[in-house]
Amino acid sequence: MFPFVVDLTTLGVPVQIPTAGLFGLLGILAGGLVFFALQKRRENFSRLFVLLAVLVGAGVLGGRIGQFVINLFLMPGTHPLRVFYFSGSTITAGMIGCGIALAVFRLFDRQKTMDENTLAALAIAFCFGKVFLRVGCMFAGCCYGVLCEPGLFAVTYPENWIMPGLVGEELSHGPRIPAPLVSAGALLVIGVVLLVMYLRLRRADSPAETGKGTNRLAGLFLVLYGIYRFSQEFLRDDPFRLFLGPFSTGQWFGLLCIPTGVILWYVFRREVLHE
Repeated sequence: MFPFVVDLTTLGVPVQIPTAGLFGLLGILAGGLVFFALQKRRENFSRLFVLLAVLVGAGVLGGRIGQFVINLFLMPGTHPLRVFYFSGSTITAGMIGCGIALAVFRLFDRQKTMDENTLAALAIAFCFGKVFLRVGCMFAGCCYGVLCEPGLFAVTYPENWIMPGLVGEELSHGPRIPAPLVSAGALLVIGVVLLVMYLRLRRADSPAETGKGTNRLAGLFLVLYGIYRFSQEFLRDDPFRLFLGPFSTGQWFGLLCIPTGVILWYVFRREVLHE
C-alpha cells in the first residue's frame, strides 16, 4: 500500500499528494489519448475536447455528489460538512453524471460534434482510463476485497493501514482478495475486446458493417460493464457502500446497465441497417 506519492512537511506545512489522485489524473489523460486516437475527423478536435472536458467535469462532480449522498445514509448523525469532507467519489454516480451531460450536450450541439463513432470511442476510453483509477485504489487501500486464504494473489495490508481509522471500524487484518486489481484486469479485458471489435467494424466492407455501426459497441459496453459491476461487488468488503435490499447501489446500477445496453445495441444496429 502506497497512499501518498509525496508525504512530507515543508516549513511546518504538511504536503501530501495522494496516489489515488495521481492515478486518477493519469486515468483521465490515458482515456483522453485513447479517445482522440480513435477519431476519424481531425477537423473537429477542438469541439471534441470541449465534449470530453464537459464529461470529465460531470463525472467528477457526479461521483463526488453521489458518494456524499450515500455517506449521508451511512453516517447518520454526522454533520453534513464533515460527511462531505470524508466523502470520496463513486464511479456509479460519475457515470450517471456523464450520461446526463452527454444527453444535454447532444441536445444543444448544433455543430454535430458527435458522429457515428463517438459513443463507442468514449466507451473504450472509459475502460482504459478506469484501469488507472482502480490501480490507484489499490495503492490507497480503498475498495478493498474480502478476506481469503493466503496465496500468491492475496494481499495483506499493513498494521498501520489508514482505512480502519477513516471508517471508524475494527477491520480484520489478514490476506484479502486484491479487488481493485481484479477490477482493473476486468476493465482492461473489456476495453481490449471493444477496441478489437471497433477496429474490425471500421475496416469492414459490408454496408451493414461499416464504420457507422461502431456506436452499437456502446451498448455492448453497457452489457459487459453491467455484468462486471454486479459481479465484482461480491469481492469487496469496504463498508462505504449503500445496500438497497440484497444488493448494493453499484449492483443495482450494473443490473440496469445490461438491458439498457441491449436496447442501445439494437437501436444503433437498426439505424445502420435502414440507411
